[in-house]
Amino acid sequence: MRFSIVMPTYNRASLLRHSLPTALEQDHDDFEIVVSNNCSTDGTEQVVSELATERLRLVRPDERLSMVDHWEFAVSQARGEWLLILCDDDALLPDALTTLDGIAQDDPDCRLIQYDRFRYLYDDGIQDEGNYVEVGSRVSTSVIELDARRRLSTVFRRLSLELPKLLNATAHRSLLDDLRERHGRVFGIWAPDVSVGVRMLAATPRYLKTGPLMLWGETMESYGSGSRHDPDRILQFYRQFPEFDGTLPLSPYPELLTIGNTIFDTLSRLKGELGPEWSHLEIDPVRFRKMLLEDVDLLAASGHEQYRELATRIRADLAELSREPGRGWRRFLARLGDLPEKLRRLSAGRRSTGRKERHHFDNIHEAARFVGGLART
Repeated sequence: MRFSIVMPTYNRASLLRHSLPTALEQDHDDFEIVVSNNCSTDGTEQVVSELATERLRLVRPDERLSMVDHWEFAVSQARGEWLLILCDDDALLPDALTTLDGIAQDDPDCRLIQYDRFRYLYDDGIQDEGNYVEVGSRVSTSVIELDARRRLSTVFRRLSLELPKLLNATAHRSLLDDLRERHGRVFGIWAPDVSVGVRMLAATPRYLKTGPLMLWGETMESYGSGSRHDPDRILQFYRQFPEFDGTLPLSPYPELLTIGNTIFDTLSRLKGELGPEWSHLEIDPVRFRKMLLEDVDLLAASGHEQYRELATRIRADLAELSREPGRGWRRFLARLGDLPEKLRRLSAGRRSTGRKERHHFDNIHEAARFVGGLART
């Protein structure tokens, strides 16, 4: 089996109904789809049965698991040589696996291939007007090689989420086996996508990156997108974990439950587990607080007044940090260090060529078919 498309899902049958067909309609001939149902109660299994084919397997843990444990379970069920995760609010373009297979064959020593994506905005409160994607007339399929060590340093310093996370990348089975041997499991707490991305970058010297092969769905039902508008979403996320005691102790703002603070705590834990070789990894405290301000300002603007006091406190800390001697010079040198990678990434950017237009669709499946039909360059 060449590829496994792993789809973990829980009580989102309405989204799965349109995401799953984009996996089934791949123009490759050697792959499986593993839908892992985390004890849903909303008709998820009926959706899968209606779309059943020989390629499709439905698995289910014995009891409902936390998101991290469920992803671990789901990936463990895969049989393919290469694995990727497709969330139930995302979509693959029809030629995704064929493109990835060609890249892997051209560079048999590579164990990790990242791909870019287009944003698909759902019509459920994320935007005033949703169910659309913005694209040009052509899609880039160029391939570049990136230094994993340099990328990992940038992820920490700039709190960048532009890294291969299995949600936007395919990994060779041997790489995931290495993670299990080193860490006991593939995913870590709290953000499973970020944790596996960091672990993969630390375990391989290089990786490849190509143009868009998926639609990245943004919906209020997502813990990531939804939590930036509704704080109850991230509370629902953390309440899954028996390890959660109500705070994020590695953060200077342990009581603040936002996406930015989750990323900070996740990266801090990862730095501790990676060992002395990675002791140089540092999170820029100014950039961290700017990220937090984006979170709390958005929540306050959404009517959650309790975040205004926190915003004032973070702004005061940010002003104090910005006055530190030499900070501007250090940030300038850091930007210079990022420049070579930025230049390489330009040739495989996620933006399509041509004048961008907004296209509306009834669902993400229709959008994936449309984008998949655009000319490749």
